[in-house]
Amino acid sequence: MLRGKRIVCSVLAGAGLCSVALGGPTWPENPEAGALPATAQKVYGPGAVGTIFGSLGGPGPAPIGVRGISGDFQDMYLIKIVDPLAFVATTFPGAGGSANFDTQLFLFTGPDHPAGPGLGIFANDEAPGALAGESLLTNNVTDGSMHPQLLADVHYYLAISGFNSDPVSPTGNIFNQATRTEQSGPDGMGGSDQINAWDANGDVGDYAISLQGVAAQTLCPNSDINNDGVTDTADLGILLANFGAPGGADFNADLNFDGVVDTADLGILLSTFGVVCP
Repeated sequence: MLRGKRIVCSVLAGAGLCSVALGGPTWPENPEAGALPATAQKVYGPGAVGTIFGSLGGPGPAPIGVRGISGDFQDMYLIKIVDPLAFVATTFPGAGGSANFDTQLFLFTGPDHPAGPGLGIFANDEAPGALAGESLLTNNVTDGSMHPQLLADVHYYLAISGFNSDPVSPTGNIFNQATRTEQSGPDGMGGSDQINAWDANGDVGDYAISLQGVAAQTLCPNSDINNDGVTDTADLGILLANFGAPGGADFNADLNFDGVVDTADLGILLSTFGVVCP
């Protein structure tokens, strides 16, 4: 569930971020973000999103293609960019982010993008002035590659991995990150095709991605509690298991964000029952 949090953004060397007070709700990874668009976690809730909290756990039993190479080494989220000029995603601690491992950040087109979903937009390994491998995405590139323009009120997939786990398409690596500090466009051999895998495992740990210009996605109703693309009996079961519990119970069953899972939430779920979305 989205919760209020005050974030402070400070100047990053060469990045053009100024010291401003930012407000925005937070999104805790819940229960587990997938590695590819088909399994990406949809960030629900009203208004702006200021921070995404999560973790990469490493080895696990999930199959290749769903959880990367051999476990939880990448997380992907569906977000909505409402202000392209203000867009920032970073794990840099001075800007409200954090990580206890060497991060990488990537942005891909979402389901409603005119070019189609899953295409590379931006990538970064190390932010300018990074202290321990933190990453930064803005609305531009720094490597001289073609500049993909961000669109307002369009959905995008935001992904995080540990160094050196990179996204690939059927024709090769999507990004050619010649230096660790560059913000790259989709200039790799596979840059014109959709992401379908990751080329390696990477570092793991806990992270907070600080965001600007971002809101919760609006493509799917939040009655799809388990984020599997359809509102069905599985979601109904989760809601009933948390009936009467305070808001923020497991799997975000408080659909109207009023602080309790009750008949109002049940009515929302039943009104969208059977809805299938990206």
